[in-house]
Amino acid sequence: HGLTWKQLFFETYLQIRLEEFEEPKDDLGELLECVTACQDYIFTLTIRELRSHLDIEQVCNLLPNLTKLDMTYGIKKCGMEYVRMMFGMKISERGLHFHSDY
Repeated sequence: HGLTWKQLFFETYLQIRLEEFEEPKDDLGELLECVTACQDYIFTLTIRELRSHLDIEQVCNLLPNLTKLDMTYGIKKCGMEYVRMMFGMKISERGLHFHSDY
């Protein structure tokens, strides 16, 4: 985490916010405000489970310093609440591309 407590805090905080985000229950605008507030300290983002089919490109476009993204679509330990749509990417998400200025 860049050896700074701020970077560690903001990367972990944003990871938790993204992992716990569920549409339509949670407000996307509020989440994007959070991303904007954290943007200067986010270089690496690890998402272990993504509960909703959030437009991750919209989030990443707000993170100019993002150099590494490690993401898993799906939900861990769902038990009897299994729903097929919780797992994998949608066809519309397969075209997600990230661009570099280098």
